[in-house]
Amino acid sequence: MDSFKNIQELIRFMDQKSSAILVIFGFILTAFVNNASKLHFVNPFLISPWNGFLSSCTLLVGVSTLALLLYKIRIIINEILKPRVAKHYLPEHYSLFYYGHIKLMEKERYLEEVENMPENQAEQELAAQVYEVSQILSSKTESLNKVMSRMFYLIGLLLTFIFLSQLV
Repeated sequence: MDSFKNIQELIRFMDQKSSAILVIFGFILTAFVNNASKLHFVNPFLISPWNGFLSSCTLLVGVSTLALLLYKIRIIINEILKPRVAKHYLPEHYSLFYYGHIKLMEKERYLEEVENMPENQAEQELAAQVYEVSQILSSKTESLNKVMSRMFYLIGLLLTFIFLSQLV
């Protein structure tokens, strides 16, 4: 039972970390939009080659920054914060500890099955739940690592974009 609680706490911790990273991404997006709003569209072929090159680089870095930022936000929302359901139960097996299966039962039937459940089956059901939440934690951890792995690239792209937008 302690293992189940610990895993649940770790899942909550992953969700909190992801939420904090979303706040950081909000600041990055705000800085990006503030600098992008100061830019003007120009035809790089009608200005000097150096200014055309700088404008093209600013556009390329800006699009890369925005694409990477939106990709990371999508990972956080869809792969970490989105509620998860159990995936490893057999179709004919209903767990008396999994909310998705409990909601499919009538209250009286559920109470009767819980009352008549042998103790060893209760331990197996609990172990199955520990397995399910472990899989969810593993998936969330992988996704959070994916988000964090290129965070410095994102910040570097943003700083490059800000620098280039001041030159143009």
